[in-house]
Amino acid sequence: MEAISKVKVERISSSDLVKLSYEIDDPGICQQTLKIYIDVCTKKYKDLKENGSDTVVKYFEAQLSESEKKLKAIEQKLLKFNQDNNIINYYEQSKAVAIVKEDMDVAYKKGMAQLAGSEASAQRLEQKLAIQELIQQKNNAIVDSKKELGELNYKIGMYAAKSSNNETSKQHLENLKKQAKALQKEIKTNVDELYTFQNSTDGVPIKKVLPDWVDKTVESEDLKAKLSVMNQQNKAIEKQFATYAPAGANLKRIEREINVAEQEYLEILHGLNLAKLKFQDAQLSSNLTAVDPPFYPLKPMPSKRKIIIIAIVFITGIIILATILFMEFFDDTLKNEQKASEKLQIPSMGMLPKLFRAKPHLDLVKMQDRLMDFVMQNFHQNFKAQNNTKTPKIITVFSTRDNEGKSVITANIAKRLKASGYSVLVLNHSNEDKSKTSVSKSPWLYKFLGYQDPRIDYNHPFLSQTTAGLSASEYYVYNKSIAYRDVKNYDELSFEVSEKTTKTQIIF
Repeated sequence: MEAISKVKVERISSSDLVKLSYEIDDPGICQQTLKIYIDVCTKKYKDLKENGSDTVVKYFEAQLSESEKKLKAIEQKLLKFNQDNNIINYYEQSKAVAIVKEDMDVAYKKGMAQLAGSEASAQRLEQKLAIQELIQQKNNAIVDSKKELGELNYKIGMYAAKSSNNETSKQHLENLKKQAKALQKEIKTNVDELYTFQNSTDGVPIKKVLPDWVDKTVESEDLKAKLSVMNQQNKAIEKQFATYAPAGANLKRIEREINVAEQEYLEILHGLNLAKLKFQDAQLSSNLTAVDPPFYPLKPMPSKRKIIIIAIVFITGIIILATILFMEFFDDTLKNEQKASEKLQIPSMGMLPKLFRAKPHLDLVKMQDRLMDFVMQNFHQNFKAQNNTKTPKIITVFSTRDNEGKSVITANIAKRLKASGYSVLVLNHSNEDKSKTSVSKSPWLYKFLGYQDPRIDYNHPFLSQTTAGLSASEYYVYNKSIAYRDVKNYDELSFEVSEKTTKTQIIF
């Protein structure tokens, strides 16, 4: 990732071309890094284009499936609505019902008008037929009047035949003639009325009115039957109208839902087609190609690498030197004999190092013996400078901390003095051997880093047992008082040594 992050990307002018450059020490790594970078970019670009388009296609396919289910559900709802209301084609059926109703209304009104006319004609004919009784009465009256007129004429003839001149007879004859004349007039009137009764106002004979009345009566009954049937049909049509009226509104609502769902389906289908086209276009256009593949660089680019390296080495040297000087100036450790004498204000007899495990080519035994020779020379010089008396000399070895090697150094000094012909006596507070433990559990890490092996070399002759080389009369052990273990201050001690001081003495 660090190498790829150093690849520089630069657009060439305003074109769609991109220039990639990479700088590194190895020319092969430079070329292969650019190749890998181009391959990864091409693959990622193709995946990005195809995955984005494929996600859109899947989205539209899911939406199309949901829209199709919704459209089918609404269409099924329309089918059930048509089945429940017995509708095949609502608009044609409603139009046909409206036309039939209009025709039925016209026919019904026309039938009602015809019925009214027929009933009026029948009533008129019935009125004409009611005169027949009057005609019969008139005929009887005319016959009676003729019979009476005949009798009067007979009486007139009889009185005239008798030709009596008396006033009574004449008067009686005149009365008869008046009666006869009145009867004649009555008969004439009855005959005129009879003629009037026997002929209608239209000049139609009464005999012809009866068939017409029968026809009109039959026609009226026929019209009544037709109108009754038409009335039932009108009720059925009105019932169908009552069904079709709300059905139209519900049908419109369902059709609007279907139209909206259909438009939604078509829009999603259109979007799906566009997404598929874009996906195909992305597949065709997602193949990035390198116009100029990365080449193997033959000549390195001029750089300031050498100057930078020299500057780094110079600065590093200055930092190291400054660090050493700083540590040397502020270091309070006793690194050598001279510095120890200056720090402690005490003359130094010598210095002995810790005995680590050394490499095979180093002879630490001789080095340690040589250092002990220097220490013993200082001892002898120091004793010679003092008053040379035959009294025993006491050498006290002490330290401010435990396990500093007092017993080991005391035993080695005693052995050297004995070897020089002196009689020695070592007084030690304890003869317990210290546990020989290793300082480090991972010496290989110190070796790997180039440091000294930190483990103590217990096989070194200098670290041999303290009683080795000394007789029982030359080594004496005394026990420390337990009371000194619990002392808490300087006043509790009976000798001029700090509370943590342990000591070993050599008397010679």
